[in-house]
Amino acid sequence: MYAKPPDPRTPLLQLIATLSFRLGDFTLSSGARSDYYIDCRTTTLHAEGGRLAGLALYNLIREHNLQ
Repeated sequence: MYAKPPDPRTPLLQLIATLSFRLGDFTLSSGARSDYYIDCRTTTLHAEGGRLAGLALYNLIREHNLQ
């Protein structure tokens, strides 16, 4: 029997926190102001981030039996 592969969500969240989360003074596209900004493109375009995002989505598709 094969061992269940590790859940990619925890390392993905750690990468998002490291690469995509920024504190500062930001003007959002709506015009609203925010003291933080999360740009997940930075993570998904990173080699390991893209791999982990793909695995997380794959697991969700399998978990919910989507075709």
